Amino acid sequence: MYIGYMNYLIAIFIITGYLIMRYDYPFYKNKKMKKEEKVTKLIGRGNIVLGLLLFAGNWVYNTWFK
Repeated sequence: MYIGYMNYLIAIFIITGYLIMRYDYPFYKNKKMKKEEKVTKLIGRGNIVLGLLLFAGNWVYNTWFK
């Protein structure tokens, strides 16, 4: 039995990455908190990239291997 959680996971990664980059990153940048700024940039970009990679991988799997 197939339960399709992948689409939710992709959406969560991309949305949280966008929200981190939109709200947390500028907050730390304005407060001149360098370490927190670097970490939030890394986490935000990482979430977006991971979401896009999962999307591409899911598309490839569903198109060619199913």
